[in-house]
Amino acid sequence: MGRRCLASALLTLSLLLNSHVESQLGLDTEILYITGVFTNYTLKQETTTLRGIAELQPGQGVLGPLGLGLDLPSEGFQLVGDTSGQGLYVAGSYSVANGEEVARITHVVNGSMLPVDLGASNSVYTLALHEPSNRIYMGGVFTEVTGVAVGYVTAYNGSDWDVMGGGVGLGYDCQVAQAKTTPRVSAVVHAIQLMGGDATTMPKVFVGGHFTTAGVGDDAVEANNIAMWNPETGKWENLCDPLPPNRCNIQGVSDDPRREDVQHPIVFALALHESSNRLFVGGIFASAGQMHNYVDALSTFNLVTRAWEMVGKGIAGRNPVVYSILIKEDKVYVAGSFQHVEKTNTDTFREGIRSHSCAVFDASTNTWASLGGQSLGEAIIYSIDIGSSGTIYAVGEIGDIAMSDEAKALRGGDASAQNIAKYTEAAGWQPVLPGGSQLDGIVHSVHAKPVFSRVQEVVSSRVLDGAAVSSSRPWFVVSSLLFASSAAVLSAAMV
Repeated sequence: MGRRCLASALLTLSLLLNSHVESQLGLDTEILYITGVFTNYTLKQETTTLRGIAELQPGQGVLGPLGLGLDLPSEGFQLVGDTSGQGLYVAGSYSVANGEEVARITHVVNGSMLPVDLGASNSVYTLALHEPSNRIYMGGVFTEVTGVAVGYVTAYNGSDWDVMGGGVGLGYDCQVAQAKTTPRVSAVVHAIQLMGGDATTMPKVFVGGHFTTAGVGDDAVEANNIAMWNPETGKWENLCDPLPPNRCNIQGVSDDPRREDVQHPIVFALALHESSNRLFVGGIFASAGQMHNYVDALSTFNLVTRAWEMVGKGIAGRNPVVYSILIKEDKVYVAGSFQHVEKTNTDTFREGIRSHSCAVFDASTNTWASLGGQSLGEAIIYSIDIGSSGTIYAVGEIGDIAMSDEAKALRGGDASAQNIAKYTEAAGWQPVLPGGSQLDGIVHSVHAKPVFSRVQEVVSSRVLDGAAVSSSRPWFVVSSLLFASSAAVLSAAMV
């Protein structure tokens, strides 16, 4: 009887131990997916080939590949989930995914990396999924998708590509035409924000990037780096109110003599706060709405009053740029390259709030708050996402993080983020990867999924050395070893 009780106790201990280990491995939190220009990940002198796309379990801290990844140079620029909840769309400049030819966009689902029709003629920088209709919107520097001529932005419904009124462009440049030279830059779309629509009605589409016109022919409008596609009218609209009191005269965002580094203003990020009818706009620019209206890198456009406004007292820093904006309820998370919020570079005597590269704006109170102060140092954040646990994940060019001695001790004294970091109110900013990790490139995009929505393991259609390439599942190995050791103890106890 005593042996049976002991065996029962040991079995219970084994189950609890396995449960605890699984919790520590991150199986009850989020799965992260990242894309960028990285190729290899090294931990404890073991190197894993990733090729521009990878899966990461935060609790375990191990990066693993998705099939054969993307071709080189492997540049994935954005990730969005699909309507199944267990798939991903990947935008980039690559032409091969998992060993098969694709063209700058792929759908990772059901263990494969599938092409989206015949793809785009050039790099895709941004994606947006309209879940009610399952339409995927994309923007970049492409002018053709599957043989259809488009203007840097389009949408795909599973069978047809939408030309969206000819898209956007740079319009006519008199100096370039007279000189008979090629323009120094081309039009580009970096950000897309959808509004409204349902399974049968298409949404309105806000588009940001670098361009001066939207639409073609008689329907063309002046639009400085931001515009809205209205599917109801089939026409583009600029974000401008020329009448008093707004007197908008630059139809969007532009440069300003007070910021000489802004040669080509660009909108990198768009996010809609529906309850206040405000579209948050981030990028590299120095005026919004009116010429000489100094608004540096971040502004809002009110969809009701059609007025451009500063966000709080603004943001500041050496050549500030906003690359990513994420809204959850009334919290507006802003990330990029800056040093202060609640001030601009022209506010000589305003102290502002120190918040390197990432801060949060409360849209209900119109107030700023820091996220970690100076702990990220001179990091540049290209993308942020929020997990189901409320953890904020950031990727980009992120080096050492300022951490407490206790936190460093837990990591063995290493505070290098290796371009991936996470933030919680309790612990502040921390590296995601374990101490001693090395990731050999910049990370452009991050997408967090609940564990139960994990993408199915991607298996290559190519056979190498007689076996299909697949990614490992080390947490199963750990669990199996623990169970085996527990079983051994049980066996000894029963003797």
